[in-house]
Amino acid sequence: MRIVLRASGPAPVATAWERYADLTAWPTWSPQISGVDVAGPLRLRRGLSGRVLGLPVLGHPVLAVDFVVEDLDEP
Repeated sequence: MRIVLRASGPAPVATAWERYADLTAWPTWSPQISGVDVAGPLRLRRGLSGRVLGLPVLGHPVLAVDFVVEDLDEP
């Protein structure tokens, strides 16, 4: 499956990109994410693979979703 993400909003492009590219910031703008587990720097980049960790919900265990960044166009 391939997912292409595009977004628009009031923040300057550089600010929005930094919030997205810094994996430690993900829980600040997506409260259902508890963290991101990757090898190496916590920065979005081409070839990065890892796991997004979700918060436990109603007694269910933490949800973990694997991902791979196949391509990336930085602003």
